[in-house]
Amino acid sequence: MRRYIPLAVALGILLIIAAAYALTAASRAQQIGGVSVGEVIVNDQVPLRIRYSAGGLSPAERASTVARRLNQFENLQPSEITVGMVRGQWAVLARGDLLVTADPAHAIANDTTTYGLALSWRNQLRAAVAGQQITPPPAGAGPADGLPAANVRTAQKVVPILSVGSGLRVGAALVAGSSSQVGKVNAVAQLEGDFRDSVRVRALVPVDTENVIGSIRRVPGTAVIAVADVRL
Repeated sequence: MRRYIPLAVALGILLIIAAAYALTAASRAQQIGGVSVGEVIVNDQVPLRIRYSAGGLSPAERASTVARRLNQFENLQPSEITVGMVRGQWAVLARGDLLVTADPAHAIANDTTTYGLALSWRNQLRAAVAGQQITPPPAGAGPADGLPAANVRTAQKVVPILSVGSGLRVGAALVAGSSSQVGKVNAVAQLEGDFRDSVRVRALVPVDTENVIGSIRRVPGTAVIAVADVRL
């Protein structure tokens, strides 16, 4: 019997290692300050709190998607959670597959870039997967990524998209950012042009006036997170 002890010990060690990184991910919808948010729960901790819609998904649906994607991986290691580009946007990946996109609205609310947001989300998820104690995202804050500047009240607002130079309404846009700045946005200015006579470029800029025939004043701390074109 003694010759089997080393094998039993080795199997026990492997089980302990596997249990250390056993992943249980879930999500839930929460009402915080009258705003519906989605929370991602990993090993009984909340590494991400999502406040903004993106890609046609509500905050709760985005959180559910992240949890579902995490649960698809068996024995996911913290080092396998990385940052990369997906369709031109910074995102958090697991073994190279998309977990969550670092959208501009959350980045602005945290006073960082989308790359910085992706790094922060990655670090929070790595710690949760490893079973390390993490600092819970502030309940009254913006997105849950642990950044010092997260204590910002956020808001969303639908405003018209106006063609620069003509003032013609060509659609509607959903803008997001800090509550104080979103309140200043009255429209989104659409600027169009050609790049090297081959590429058509369209830019959407949140502005504080519907008069886009004269001067255009961008509202800092805000971003366009969704658009809806209309047929004229």
